[in-house]
Amino acid sequence: CLVGSEMCIRDSRKAVIVNMENVDKAMARRVVDFLSGCVYALDGDVKKIAQSAYLFCPHNMDIVGDLETLQAEVESYI
Repeated sequence: CLVGSEMCIRDSRKAVIVNMENVDKAMARRVVDFLSGCVYALDGDVKKIAQSAYLFCPHNMDIVGDLETLQAEVESYI
């Protein structure tokens, strides 16, 4: 639920991961745009963490690191 995600970010100051894997592209874009606007208004941050997944964080959390770099490091050891 989009409203639940927005309220979780705003009221609880918790990060939300949204997986858009099974959502059509047009709807996924609308959801990401909406939540990005919510997070921007709350001075938070958003990061794409997978092909179809996004991490939305409130202002009291920092996103550190890069998933692509971490994945490449893990794959180099395998």
